[in-house]
Amino acid sequence: MANENTKVVKSSKRGASKGERRGGREKGTPNKRTLILSEDLGDLAVAKELVALFKQAKDKNDMQMMFQILSTLMKYLYPQRKAVEIDAEATKGINIIVADKEHQKMLEDL
Repeated sequence: MANENTKVVKSSKRGASKGERRGGREKGTPNKRTLILSEDLGDLAVAKELVALFKQAKDKNDMQMMFQILSTLMKYLYPQRKAVEIDAEATKGINIIVADKEHQKMLEDL
């Protein structure tokens, strides 16, 4: 049984408030598995090997191999884009302003 002088206070403020982070990894810090994998791959110099293979494929004019290597490397150089659906009815009335005269002429010709 609790002592008569002891007060039990129940707090309604539990956990982190909105936007507050408590504990865990800092943003951008890789997890253990990713860190181990990148260290292992770093020892193999995978990117350098792919670049060397690309140069060999280019010398042999092997377009299929060049494409495969470039598509493998590209996903590490540029973020992948998500597919976006555009509703033609919803986009009616949109004005496109082109500052470049050459491209503006191309749009007018369409």
